[in-house]
Amino acid sequence: MREKDILDVTIADLFPEGRGLAKYGNKLVFVRDALPGEEVKAEVEEVH
Repeated sequence: MREKDILDVTIADLFPEGRGLAKYGNKLVFVRDALPGEEVKAEVEEVH
């Protein structure tokens, strides 16, 4: 996974700061303005 990649993910949970939480492979992905159960396309902004 690299910056600017577009990921298809399903939001599994809501993180305390209000971001949606999904898994992509073995990585956790945080998505702004997404709710559990939503299927979204998310652009990678930062990789740690």
